[in-house]
Amino acid sequence: MSYQVIFTSTSKKQLNKIDKKQRQIIECWIANNLVGCEDPRKVPDGRILYGPAGGWRYRVGAWRLLTIIKDNEITIEIFKIGHRRDVYERL
Repeated sequence: MSYQVIFTSTSKKQLNKIDKKQRQIIECWIANNLVGCEDPRKVPDGRILYGPAGGWRYRVGAWRLLTIIKDNEITIEIFKIGHRRDVYERL
């Protein structure tokens, strides 16, 4: 049972606004750690996100991926991507 990664339209826009080198690092991290993983809760640099139900945050350098893990659909929905200084605002 491997998980699929789904981007919301907002997270796609946020990812495209990041400079090319950082965007490649984030995309590579997602491909290596989240796509096809068996248990996204055991991925390195992941912690529970207090607020949304099923929310997790993953650290990729100074960038954060805010996600919701949906076990019944076997998906990881990335709903926000941003720099650590402002990603948690308006959560």
